[in-house]
Amino acid sequence: RGNVMFRTVSKLAVVLQCGDGTTGHPGVVHGGITSLLFDEAMGWMAAAARLRESNELDLMTDPSADDAAIKDSTRKFGFTAYIHVNFRAPYLINDSNDGVAVIHARDVRMEGRKLYLEAELTGPKVLPSEGGAVTYAEAESLFVRPRDVQVQTP
Repeated sequence: RGNVMFRTVSKLAVVLQCGDGTTGHPGVVHGGITSLLFDEAMGWMAAAARLRESNELDLMTDPSADDAAIKDSTRKFGFTAYIHVNFRAPYLINDSNDGVAVIHARDVRMEGRKLYLEAELTGPKVLPSEGGAVTYAEAESLFVRPRDVQVQTP
């Protein structure tokens, strides 16, 4: 429980690997998959930001935390109100990158029930000799906690 990194987290990195089942055009990850991955990564960042705000961030790493602690996640973390994705370069799946990429997500600001986030999806350049990284896409989103909406949980 004494993990300082998780008490101050404002950024999140997700390492991922896409394969042939995620492509639209041959060898290119479908834009809908990219959008889904951004939404998932920013959803986890929204959860971390809200837990950080309420000094409950340890729940994300505590294996003894029961389901009841996270059961009301809809109210605690909110929903995606919007997500906007700018595609910068094709996310290619090839022998030089094996479909591996990284999403870096961060919370930008919190305004009451609203939480604004940004993220980018990067990967290695196609030719290893080029070095560095290429930005495949960037995203921004807004997560909103509901007012007093009753949400059914199983």
